[in-house]
Amino acid sequence: MQPDDFDSGGDTDALWDANDVAHYLKASRSWVYQKAEAGLLPYLRIGGLLRFDPRAIRAWATDGIPADGQVLVMHGIWRKISSSAQTKAQARRLAQDYERGCERQRLGLDPLPPVDGGGTLAELLQWWLDTFSNGSTYHRGNESTLNKHLFRSELAVAVDCGNAGTDRDVSAQERP
Repeated sequence: MQPDDFDSGGDTDALWDANDVAHYLKASRSWVYQKAEAGLLPYLRIGGLLRFDPRAIRAWATDGIPADGQVLVMHGIWRKISSSAQTKAQARRLAQDYERGCERQRLGLDPLPPVDGGGTLAELLQWWLDTFSNGSTYHRGNESTLNKHLFRSELAVAVDCGNAGTDRDVSAQERP
């Protein structure tokens, strides 16, 4: 990228690296990485590299928001999640499998997960019991209350959390 390309728009299809963004914003490269990793600067993660859409960076610089009014890539931020890998080789294989799955979703070969998680209320409550309640002193009470009042109700079965706001009407024939 030449310095003149920043003002005129340059090659609109070419992604910028952190040096280009730092030059355009007149900031340090470390500042660019820090803001991108914090989710404050729109970016794309390609493998282990951060790349930036020039249009999104220009929009962010002028308006303080990304190009389309959305954060372009929030799922590119590293998350601290432990895995079942015992060795580096296993960790690499798990990472490759995960990347392969993401690529299949990107290409449309596998369905994308719903933005809000999807599933029914009963599935969500069961997940909560298994993830957060299990092991606590109140787990049996939580489990008993949910079994008695919610798991057997129309609400737990009829409401699909993946389509929030579009609860289907349970007709009289479907009720127990």
